[in-house]
Formats: sequence, C-alpha cells, structure tokens
Amino acid sequence: MPPAEANAMNEQRDQPDLKDARPVFEGFVVKALGRGGKTRARQAVTRVLGAGWTVRTFGDDESDFEVTRRERKGATLTARRAWEKTYALRAQPGLTYAEPIFTVPVSGPPGFRAEGLEQTV
Repeated sequence: MPPAEANAMNEQRDQPDLKDARPVFEGFVVKALGRGGKTRARQAVTRVLGAGWTVRTFGDDESDFEVTRRERKGATLTARRAWEKTYALRAQPGLTYAEPIFTVPVSGPPGFRAEGLEQTV
C-alpha cells in the first residue's frame, strides 16, 4: 500500500464519530450602531449575560463585536440556552443584530487526504 493511502487510512481511524458530534458554543456576534457602540454592546451583554464576558471589535466595521467568556473555564451554554440568550440580546436597546457562534466538527469524504497527496506527488 502506498504511504499516502496508509496515512489516509490511519487518519480516518483517528477521527471522531461525527454522527454524535454536537455544536460547541463559543460566544456571540453582536452589532451596535451609532456612537458609543462598544459601550452599548458591553452594557447589553452585561444586562443579559452578566459579568465575565469580553466584547471585542472585529472585521472592517467598527460596529461588529465578538462576545466571548473572559475565562474559558466554567460551564458552556447549550445550543438551546445560547439561542435564548441571543433572543434576549436582540431585544436590547442599541443592538441591531445578535447571533450565537458555534463550532462543529467536520470531516472530508473518505480518501480526501489521499487524493490530495497523490496529486502533489
């Protein structure tokens, strides 16, 4: 068996079973328009989520914010609870948008790595 195929087979065995993969909550994205958007976003986040959250500007638009826990330790929100908090954030004055951020494990089709390696040889 060529080394590329053997490596691909080993990687497939090491991958988690994606049938049981669940989204993992990471934080929120919020948008606050107008002057003082970051202050409004922080106030809304504190009202809805409490203390312990960081609000950071991201991207080219200074009204877009990523909201994450200051400490990675602690309980994470379930998908249901994250959506409940999202709806509460959307209802806050000064915020025009809110969405939860989730990560989800993904995998390529079987043999994906092997095909890519064969083409580079």
